[in-house]
Amino acid sequence: MKLKLSIRFMLALNALACHGCSDDFDPASRVVSLRVLAVQADHPTAAPGEEVKLTALYYDPADRALTWAFGLCTDRTSSAALACAQSLDLAAMSVGPAASYALTIPAPEPGASSAAGDSLGVAVIACPGSLVPGDTAGIPVVCLDGAGRKLALNDFEVGMKRIFIRGRDENHNPQIEMVLWDGERWPEGELREARCDSDGRRCRKHRLEVRAPGAEESATDVDGRGIREQVVAQFYATGGTFEDEVRVIDEADTTWQPRAEDRGQTLRLWFVVRDDRGGVTWTERQVHVP
Repeated sequence: MKLKLSIRFMLALNALACHGCSDDFDPASRVVSLRVLAVQADHPTAAPGEEVKLTALYYDPADRALTWAFGLCTDRTSSAALACAQSLDLAAMSVGPAASYALTIPAPEPGASSAAGDSLGVAVIACPGSLVPGDTAGIPVVCLDGAGRKLALNDFEVGMKRIFIRGRDENHNPQIEMVLWDGERWPEGELREARCDSDGRRCRKHRLEVRAPGAEESATDVDGRGIREQVVAQFYATGGTFEDEVRVIDEADTTWQPRAEDRGQTLRLWFVVRDDRGGVTWTERQVHVP
């Protein structure tokens, strides 16, 4: 089935696109370097004066101590993560070791309106080291590694999370009911096993499925017309290969196959469900490849 997604939803899917893409040929679903995979807002839609807490889903294979920075974009018209980070007000940034951030939705600026459907961009920076004032491709901070060396933009993560101004309808984060492994329910915390032939040349494919009933909420747009959310499931793993990396929620199944180089490892798999009004949730499973 072909995915037919709106331009708005494509922007939502790319809200955390990294600006340090690797030079190898790993698919986007294979997580082999520092990655911020998603950022959840406890209230995807909020009104001015309300507090919203953000929490990041991330992975670093080196398990380094990370420094996080969060801050509202001053360029609120930009839909690009890099432009959002470049417009950060250094004095208003929150910097620390936690992959979470709480902010109060600001009131509209004098002369500006805050209409339902508008959104605010929050820049998200994950640095495997320390962040200090400076300049990195126009971003007003520099990421220093443990030896005090300045890292290039490719070596740390820069993303953006959008929070939508609430109108008459409040959006909720979708809920994942279950994950299936080869048609069987796969509970959280249960380790599965994926085998390859003794020569490592052939590895068995496994069918994975995410179920999130009721994830597609109904709402009313700014013109008073009824709409229904678009929801997708995205698949990520520290190894192996997915047949499809993203699926619409009504057909959120794919196959995953380990590789010979994955043998002897316990791999992590993430299932991320997103809607086109800022809602997101995720769950994690682990697979051992003997």
